[in-house]
Amino acid sequence: MRLALAIAVIFSTLLIDLSSKWFIKTHVMIPPRVIPVVPSFDIVLGYNRGVSFGLFNLDNPYVPYTMAAFAFLVIIVLSVALW
Repeated sequence: MRLALAIAVIFSTLLIDLSSKWFIKTHVMIPPRVIPVVPSFDIVLGYNRGVSFGLFNLDNPYVPYTMAAFAFLVIIVLSVALW
């Protein structure tokens, strides 16, 4: 039961995340523009090739594979912990 709940939460979170990104890219930011919120804060579309705050933002071609392997390891550890 706990595993089914965990899987449902994971897929729900993934669905909400990907859906919101799709909506922003296809409806809000077409064409790419600056959306002013207050005089000192604007919303712009940007892409971060790094993890967090540009961490691992390198031109090394192996970084994406390393991060994917790390994510897979985290999934395995969490799956074992929830089992």
